[in-house]
Amino acid sequence: MLDIQSLETWLWDAACAIRGPVDAPKFKDYILPLVFLKRLSDVFDDEIERLSAEYGSRDLIEAVILLPENLFYNAAAPGIILVSNRAKLRCGEILLINASQQFAKGRPKNYLTEEHIARIAALYHEWRAEAGMSTIITSDEAARNDYNLSPSRYVSTNGREVGANGHSPLLPLEEAVVRLQEAEEERAEADRELSQILKMLGLWR
Repeated sequence: MLDIQSLETWLWDAACAIRGPVDAPKFKDYILPLVFLKRLSDVFDDEIERLSAEYGSRDLIEAVILLPENLFYNAAAPGIILVSNRAKLRCGEILLINASQQFAKGRPKNYLTEEHIARIAALYHEWRAEAGMSTIITSDEAARNDYNLSPSRYVSTNGREVGANGHSPLLPLEEAVVRLQEAEEERAEADRELSQILKMLGLWR
């Protein structure tokens, strides 16, 4: 049976074999980045929350446009256009456009046609909500959602569609990730509430 000390030794030897021979003075080249990453990990969520609240409360965001995936080289993920305007005409409102399905297949990359660009631009200039394409939310609604402004969270491009087999089609990756994040947020909130109840009952420290 493998005990803890033997496991630690085995893991250390494996790490040394992967890393290769390194002089002791060079250890700092590995330790310092790890310390830096640990620090980022510790403060990341708090800083994101603080910056989101600070930036969102100033009402600078005018629109967010979700682009299709595989448009750009070296990045297959969907792109985002964030429109920030210090002189917003519609204070307290944010236009969200889900253009994730507005593309033509290309090799090696997808691309937007003139029709796609014109449709997206029209929604923005006309400040218009369109089913399955765009919506307008208030700053208060954005704050309630922790300033998560991913358009796919608010605009579903296939929510009412039915596939040829009679079942709902698979969600786009971006939308699936957003729904997973929402579920994780709800679970975390439920865990916090449960912990508070258990503390009140003296069953949790």
